[in-house]
Amino acid sequence: MKDLQLLVALDEYRSMQKAASHLFISQPAISQRLKTIENEWGQELFIRTSAGIVPTPSGEIVIAHAKLQLQAVQTTKDQLAMVDYHVAGSLKIGVSSVVAQYVLPTVLAEYMKTFPEVRIEMQTGLSEDLLKDVVHHHVTIVRGDEPLIGMAVQPWFTESLALVYKETGMTATEVLQQKPFLSFQTEPSYHVNVRKAILNQYNIWPERMLEVNNIGTCKALTLAGVGAAVLPACSVEDLDERYRVELIPNSERKTWVVFEKEYRQLPQVEAFLTMLEQQKANDSL
Repeated sequence: MKDLQLLVALDEYRSMQKAASHLFISQPAISQRLKTIENEWGQELFIRTSAGIVPTPSGEIVIAHAKLQLQAVQTTKDQLAMVDYHVAGSLKIGVSSVVAQYVLPTVLAEYMKTFPEVRIEMQTGLSEDLLKDVVHHHVTIVRGDEPLIGMAVQPWFTESLALVYKETGMTATEVLQQKPFLSFQTEPSYHVNVRKAILNQYNIWPERMLEVNNIGTCKALTLAGVGAAVLPACSVEDLDERYRVELIPNSERKTWVVFEKEYRQLPQVEAFLTMLEQQKANDSL
């Protein structure tokens, strides 16, 4: 089993050092173990290049075999867990970066405390990218329009967009006219919603724009007084009176939970979905 995990890690990270860190073993130990594995198969499985290690054609075949074997083992563990409804095994989550940063941590901390035997594997990113990879997750949490994907899709929560800027005595219109408008790289649909919200509410569109790579940087620059930004309401709940937070009417954005219906038979998945539903119910009180 460890040999299979080692091959998959080497293929994923393409680096002895990173694979060693992921597997919590030393780099020399990985190098020595790889030599043993290659001797057992009678083939060179990886070659070293200036950019890292790369699988040989033989290596690609063996790695594919390793992935199938590991998946078969996990499937068996899941089936065994279903027999006695023991909440254990793995829970693979794909989640929008904004939700992962501002909403999910509280839920995930409670889940891990309640079910310590579950191994969490989480991928974050843009909703459109996560939906392309949805088959590799037990649960996928995305934002925007309702996904039409042939799987179970449930609404989790809805929130407004908010215009945010540092309090300087200026009105929102003055800030939008005189300071840069800050935005961050995300789904095109989000930018469409932002433009529509600003035009509908303020009847202007900023002339000066500044785009950064993520919401964290965008928020930090906004709080420093560089300019104004439209941010999801969940990301600005911690702000105090030093900042203006104006919720924009008719700018609601939904968050969805996507999963295969059959996955609810897995105790760890059912427990996670139930916890999401409970939080939704608590927030509506």
